[in-house]
Amino acid sequence: MITKLYKILIGIFFVIFSLISINTVLAQTTSGSYNFISSSGLEKTSTEAGYSDTLKSLTPANTISKIIRIILQFLGVLFVGLMIYGGIVWMMAGGNEQDAEKAKNIIIAAIIGLMIVLAAYAISYFIVNSFSSSALQTN
Repeated sequence: MITKLYKILIGIFFVIFSLISINTVLAQTTSGSYNFISSSGLEKTSTEAGYSDTLKSLTPANTISKIIRIILQFLGVLFVGLMIYGGIVWMMAGGNEQDAEKAKNIIIAAIIGLMIVLAAYAISYFIVNSFSSSALQTN
């Protein structure tokens, strides 16, 4: 009896919440008169912070540094994934020495890979920074 009452109350709550959400969405204007960028002050903030949407920021050094950053970020995510995988293999080893050794090797290889990625970042930062003073800044 009580669980049936709880189900009914939860159902009523979701119906009311859905109706409130629909009214909020329908209350928006469709004429396109509201410009979020200019009305919110983001344009002024971005120009004062040094961000630009013009083509001046598309120098070869900036483009190369963005590509390098994307690749290094992907490799960082890959490192985290390998560490999690190695940890799971180690936990699931259940006393089996071969599986524990396999997990240790995965974790050691991931740490060595992280060191290589950090060294690559340092080298690429030095090289790109020598060509452009603002190359590896987030644009």
